Amino acid sequence: MKTTNVLIATLLAVGAGMSAGTAIAANGIVASATGSGQTTIGTNLRTFSFTAGTDGNNNSRGQAELFNRDSGTRLHMAVDCLSVAGNVATMSGTVTQDNVAGAYVGDPVWFQVVDNGEGAGAPPDLISLVFIFLGPPGVPCTSPLEPASIPVEGGNIQVH
Repeated sequence: MKTTNVLIATLLAVGAGMSAGTAIAANGIVASATGSGQTTIGTNLRTFSFTAGTDGNNNSRGQAELFNRDSGTRLHMAVDCLSVAGNVATMSGTVTQDNVAGAYVGDPVWFQVVDNGEGAGAPPDLISLVFIFLGPPGVPCTSPLEPASIPVEGGNIQVH
């Protein structure tokens, strides 16, 4: 594929590097989602990357990174819930690092992606806004919030 209620609707930008961990490694990956790219909201560029997997015992683990280039905000998230239905992956977890004096560290997050296939004739993959809940409890990845509808530019999403 071509190449903040307070819900913060900061688009996902996720820095990958999933640690497989012994539970996932021992039980095999049965669902996964990976991706990176950018989106434009208005005139604001946002970049993201993520990777997540779920093993045969339904243990999920992954990481995500979001960089809002307009505000300069960078968030790193631990993904602890991944739900895959066809070509749609929904993920949730917790902010583990930020570059705004820890303002969001510990806050729950939720986002969704859609893998629309590969090749020049395929429509763009999609991503939702990244929802940051200011303080627990947040919502699990199985809770519907907002379907992914923002086209991914210059990147790719894979859902298996």
